[in-house]
Parts: sequence; C-alpha cells; structure tokens
Amino acid sequence: MDKGAERLLIAKDMNVAAYPHQLFVDNSRNEFVGCVMPSCNIISTEVLIKTNFEQPLNKDFSCAYWTPLDSEEFTFAMIKAQLKETLTQYKFVCNDATNPLKPIDSEINIACAHGGVDISNTSWFYADDKPIIETEKIIGKGKLLILFVCHSGSINLPDYDNAMHTLIKRYIRMGYSSVIAPMWSLNTEILPTWLKEFMDSVKNGSFVIDALFKANMAVKEQYISPEVYACLHLFGNPFLQIGDIPVLSYVKKDVG
Repeated sequence: MDKGAERLLIAKDMNVAAYPHQLFVDNSRNEFVGCVMPSCNIISTEVLIKTNFEQPLNKDFSCAYWTPLDSEEFTFAMIKAQLKETLTQYKFVCNDATNPLKPIDSEINIACAHGGVDISNTSWFYADDKPIIETEKIIGKGKLLILFVCHSGSINLPDYDNAMHTLIKRYIRMGYSSVIAPMWSLNTEILPTWLKEFMDSVKNGSFVIDALFKANMAVKEQYISPEVYACLHLFGNPFLQIGDIPVLSYVKKDVG
C-alpha cells in the first residue's frame, strides 16, 4: 500500500467543512484527530486544485510579521516580546503600525491582532477594542499566511445562500497557497512554543501539514486540553514546502 494512502480522509457533506477538523474523533483509537494525525481543511476541491499548484517556498524564504503595537495595547507588545527569538532567527520584517504604509508581502506572513466571533462576516481585526476595517492595507500577497487572530479560521454557513462564509477564502483568492488560523479564541501563551517548532519544521523541509502537527503536538506536551493545542487549523494546500518536490497524492476533501 502506498505510504500516503492511510492519510486519505474524505468528507462528503459541505456542512462538515465548517466543523473543526481536529475535533473529529478517530473511532479506532477513541481520540481526537488533532492528536493522532495531521489534518487539513481544503475548503473545497476547487480550492485544492488552485492552491496545490502554487509555487513552493524558496530555500531562503522571506518572512514578515504585523501587529498594531502603536495601539499601545499591552497584549501585542507581550506577544511580540515572547516571539522575539524566533522572529530574529528567521529574519522577520516587522511592521508595528495599525495603518501601515504598505501591506506585509513576504512568502510567510504573520498577522497578530484581536478578532471577533463574527469575523467570517465582517473580516475586521481589532486593537484596543477598535475595529481595523481595511485589513487589505495590512496583509498583502504571499504563499503562507498565519493568523494569530481569534476566530479567523471560523466558517459560517448561512441558510439562505448555501455558501461558506470565511475570512480564509479572501486570502486564498489573493493567491495564498496555505492559511493557518484559529477556529476559536487563541491562547496566546502557546505561541512561542508553537511558532518555534513550526518554523524549524518548515525550514527542515516538512510539508506545512506536518509542520503544523508537530507544532500542535509540542504545545500538547504543555497543555493537554484540545481547546488549546488544537486551536490552530490549516486551510488550503497541505503540501506547501521548500523546493520543487513532487506532491503526494493524498488529500483531505470536503465536497458539497
């Protein structure tokens, strides 16, 4: 049997796409999928086709980090200070302005701000309880987007239009191959451990799906609650990595 075949998981109902995939249960082990195997929500087969043929990361991939430090909110300053070692190691270009002169546009972009439970409809970030409405002035183009923004990976399925409402689709349309985002409120204490493990794994050539799993499991060693370690989910292309390496044939698929 092909080594990758065991990773095939197909969901036939579009409604399943809105459910946190890492909280599915592996019946053979009676455990959450998020602590058993890597997983990815590709949103749709159309999204997989689009993202799976994007260019890979360069060996010396560029990185950028945005957070609205000029809002003078202590939380953002604390998070950035905790991430300093990793941000420095991977030469992140940091932008601390709520309204930057130009969007971050590196291969790997990270945005850190607050998000509301209605973010799938509003697309707003928040700083100091004030909405940041024009987020297109913050996040430019790239290959991998990481959102340290609460609820930014959530998906809403209104009854009236039979379509998925999610902030993720905006960035896929912009050209991002993969997006990592929390599906609920993000525990910021995990970020130093998570980002260090994730970036090291990507740098060592892991697929982004495997790098995410390794980072989540590093968090699980400190926090056993799935609410904490399973919060960050992967959307889009699971096979983004450094270099021109053939894509494997297994996918996670939601078909409506």
